[in-house]
Amino acid sequence: MAIRLQLRLFFWHAFLYVLTVGTGIAAAYEYGLKQAGSGVVEPVELSWQTGLIFLLVFVSFSLFLARSHRFSQSLLKILMVAVIFYGASVSLGVFMSSPLNTVVAVLIIAAYLFWPRVFVHDIAIILGIAGISALLGLSLTPTAALIILSVLSIYDIIAVYRTGHMIRMAQSMMESGAIFGFLVPLKLSGFLSLRKQAQDTRDFMILGSGDVSLPLIFACSLVTVSLQSAIVTSVFTLAGLFVTHLLFVNQEGRHPMAALPPIATATILGYLVSLSL
Repeated sequence: MAIRLQLRLFFWHAFLYVLTVGTGIAAAYEYGLKQAGSGVVEPVELSWQTGLIFLLVFVSFSLFLARSHRFSQSLLKILMVAVIFYGASVSLGVFMSSPLNTVVAVLIIAAYLFWPRVFVHDIAIILGIAGISALLGLSLTPTAALIILSVLSIYDIIAVYRTGHMIRMAQSMMESGAIFGFLVPLKLSGFLSLRKQAQDTRDFMILGSGDVSLPLIFACSLVTVSLQSAIVTSVFTLAGLFVTHLLFVNQEGRHPMAALPPIATATILGYLVSLSL
């Protein structure tokens, strides 16, 4: 059987992915090295007790969102605006001084809410994910970030293929309009489409924010240890993204899939390679 590639679609996936990862690492470098001691949280090492509590809280919260349909839609909208605003403020702080970065972040929120084009949505997601991931990465040691990445990859498999509650939560997310992920068009002109059109057509695919943010958090945790290691690890994540793309487009029909495990595997492989350089 011939393997389908759809390289144009993968290009746009990779384009948005690279922009997010690049912005996130730049933010981690800015706040973790250039502005060391300027209020960034010191990295912490997770004990197994803390990790277990974190996992239980995360699973309970996701199950609650999957079951509480109406409440989850309202909460997702609030969380979406908060993530974009705070993350964009951090990301923009790399390129401009305060309070200009905050003002621009407010303008991005306004554009996201009142000019719901696909490219506006994707720009907001890039800045939001990059900023939040940079700060989370700087607040964790590489070991702690690696454990979180590995455990949540296993959880992704269970939540998609066994319990299915991640699929229900994604459906609630789509219905609310608070799409925590990139809208990836098949054509360049798709970026000018309305966000609602992207939700209702097969001419778009969604790359979940967790599939980008979790590997990025790990990469950002490496920045203060070795910038080279962070960059090499991030480059390898693209290979995982490509594997995910191949698995998705070669399905019999379009079905939800756990995208994080291949990306996480490539991320860990990239980290191991970086240690030998």
